Amino acid sequence: MTTLENVTAVLKLVLKLFQQKGVTQGNPGLTFTDVVEALCLPKSTVSRLLATMKS
Repeated sequence: MTTLENVTAVLKLVLKLFQQKGVTQGNPGLTFTDVVEALCLPKSTVSRLLATMKS
């Protein structure tokens, strides 16, 4: 996958997971592990993608 494809996959996944889990009192919502497991990518790859998206 290209970086752009990875970023698109992350954004789609985060939206989907937020819709499923939501954020309620006592439930912080998504964790980094949720995103990594759902994408089936190495933690280092997801970390770099999120850092790139942040900057």
